[in-house]
Amino acid sequence: MELATNIKNLARQYAEEMVQHRRHLHAHPELSFQEHKTMQYIAEQLAAYGLSPQAGIAGTGVLVHIEGQNPSRRTLPFGPILMPSPLLRQMR
Repeated sequence: MELATNIKNLARQYAEEMVQHRRHLHAHPELSFQEHKTMQYIAEQLAAYGLSPQAGIAGTGVLVHIEGQNPSRRTLPFGPILMPSPLLRQMR
């Protein structure tokens, strides 16, 4: 139960900041495999959190290694996909 409470508290704490990031990304759409500014923005934000992102993975990807409390136990890859449609640009 403590883990769920911690996650909920962190979600509340960072909610407005995450909304601002989402708004920034939606205000600056890029086509698939051309997301150079998005890649740079995400890498800068991760670095601001004290992480060490590697930008340019597979072209426009960003990789960051986050070590848990027991790093020898398991590794979990996580990859959000950001792909705005060209249709969104036409709708503006």
